[in-house]
Amino acid sequence: AVPSETKTLSLVAPQNYARGIGDRAFLMIMGENDPMCSVERARQLYTIFEGPDTAIEFFGGDHKLTPDFVPRAAAWIAAKL
Repeated sequence: AVPSETKTLSLVAPQNYARGIGDRAFLMIMGENDPMCSVERARQLYTIFEGPDTAIEFFGGDHKLTPDFVPRAAAWIAAKL
């Protein structure tokens, strides 16, 4: 899904899938320089998913997760399993 997609009828708009997550753990990982989704838009989207077991993390890259951030993301996921 394209994070910046705002059209409510779009098949790839993330907001259309938020209800499906329910009360499951959810980690939203975003690049600070992602050309597909600004930090501001990412924070707006996160409010849709936000809950007691959710987190949003920003890394200093673009759309591709940087190798140095992988252990941090993996640790979060492992803690939630």
